[in-house]
Amino acid sequence: MKLAAAALVAAAIGGSSHHARLTPSNVEPFRVKGTGFRAHERVRVTITPSTTARITRRVRATGRGTFALSFPGVEACAGVEGVATGSRGSHASFQFSALVCP
Repeated sequence: MKLAAAALVAAAIGGSSHHARLTPSNVEPFRVKGTGFRAHERVRVTITPSTTARITRRVRATGRGTFALSFPGVEACAGVEGVATGSRGSHASFQFSALVCP
């Protein structure tokens, strides 16, 4: 799919204090991955789809500062935004536009 283009947009939009990035990694089911977070940092990930209510999940980053989460039922091609905030100051975000879907 065109997730590579979406990931580039997400990387450009997502900023952080520790080079953290939050990027969509799959459309169905909708998945995100986080990289560049602090080792073992607790991270709150909030996904806001255009068509449904916001979903918040919590995860702990690995020793390498990565994580992955699935959000079944999210219609990514309708548009979705995501924000990840770490307990040790890491922050990243993305906007996934319907324009990148077929």
